[in-house]
Amino acid sequence: MDGTYDEIISDNPFFVELKTEYSNLFQHCITQSWVICVPRIGSLTTRVFTVEDFCAHILVPSDELPETHYSTLTEKQVTVSNKVITLEVTKGLPLQSHILFEETFYTEDFIKYKVWCIETPLEPTTKFNDNAISKEYLTSINDCIDLLWTQAAGRQVLDQIEHNVQTFLKSHPTLPVAVAPLRDTVSELYTQCLQIALQNRRLRDKSKSCKQVLENIKLAVECYMQHLLFDALFKPICTSCAYEDSHLNKKIRNMCDIQLRDLDIKKDLYHAVPRAKQILSR
Repeated sequence: MDGTYDEIISDNPFFVELKTEYSNLFQHCITQSWVICVPRIGSLTTRVFTVEDFCAHILVPSDELPETHYSTLTEKQVTVSNKVITLEVTKGLPLQSHILFEETFYTEDFIKYKVWCIETPLEPTTKFNDNAISKEYLTSINDCIDLLWTQAAGRQVLDQIEHNVQTFLKSHPTLPVAVAPLRDTVSELYTQCLQIALQNRRLRDKSKSCKQVLENIKLAVECYMQHLLFDALFKPICTSCAYEDSHLNKKIRNMCDIQLRDLDIKKDLYHAVPRAKQILSR
């Protein structure tokens, strides 16, 4: 496995279903030494696949050029160059997908087989998301890192942002304590980091195709940058907000014994309060 992207292939729903529900096809791939392509988890919009979906992601090496030329079991011609899979879907209209990493597996009989984790599916159907980046929800720092990693086809953007943050910290050994100047200082860094991300051709081209793509890239850059800045930002933010924190905590302590009757809520509505709290907490 190389260092450009990481995913646990054995947990990928596409790969799991191929092994469990289409075991005959899977075993035949292994015995024939065919390559199995598995779209990364973020590019899948369904967990329901057909045999045609799997056949479109199995590559049979050609006899003449087995390292670069293949055909799928759906009879599409495929070429591989510089970790880019190119497949001609219709005449003059190629579809490309980057190989994020290659992993070698072994069966119980010690038969070796090869799996490629690919950026996007090789079959443009409604079951897959051709523009998955535009519909992904970023819910954690790992989501943000994965997006910048996979969509830029490598660590380059992440490394450049990290370098920019380190340079920033060296030139700002002490960050402002006041919120306004702190916000302005960090905002300048964010602008620089976003420019770095959009200098990547793949990210730039994708952001031009869809506004939501750009919003996801902006959010991913901001979150990753703040993740790297956490230790430096935490103390000045706590210092600047100390009074407000103390005031809020005092109010919370004073309200700990509050009762429904103190809020002028009618008794016949008391039973609905727990459910209302659940809804509001979502």
